Amino acid sequence: MTSVSRRRFLQASAILAGGAILPPAFAHGTTPKALRLGGPIFLKSDDPDELAREHRRLQYSAAYVPKVDLSDSARIRAIEKAFAAQNVIIAEVGAWVNMLDADPQKRQKNLAYVTERLALAEAVGALTCVDIAGSFNPTDWAGPDARNLSNEFFEATVENCRKVIDAVKPKRTRFALEMMGWSLPDSADSYLKFIKAIDRLLLERTST
Repeated sequence: MTSVSRRRFLQASAILAGGAILPPAFAHGTTPKALRLGGPIFLKSDDPDELAREHRRLQYSAAYVPKVDLSDSARIRAIEKAFAAQNVIIAEVGAWVNMLDADPQKRQKNLAYVTERLALAEAVGALTCVDIAGSFNPTDWAGPDARNLSNEFFEATVENCRKVIDAVKPKRTRFALEMMGWSLPDSADSYLKFIKAIDRLLLERTST
């Protein structure tokens, strides 16, 4: 029996495993879409061109939105232009607040903030505006609570998402809910249930 080195064995195993899971198009030589990677940067600058170039220096092709106000249309355009020139997409505009705060005034304020962030994502051409659905936890805005898996939580979240999306009517960006281990959506099935219940796919189709 011919001896095989550990390195050659691992290389051959990787090739076989890869071939077993490659989608048919790729297996037949079609180049798949590139996976874009991004992350935080620590350059102390407000200049959109410098920020975009720093992403490229770090070999990122995706980015969080730089600091910008929705009212600053000139800076929004500058950010979009600078990042496009470096082939770096604005992948995310975060909107990290509790849309299900027990205090009605805080909940209203938070929904207004999320709506503003979605409008910013649309203006700058970001792929998504993302938040969690929220939490009924009385002390931690993102913490666990048994009611976070309830029908009450589901229905309230559907209503919140409809309000935010309908207020902005985005054509270029998507509003997304981050999945959590202790609140909905917590699985692919529950996410699909949200998509069907929110029923705002028509807006997505108009953007394609």
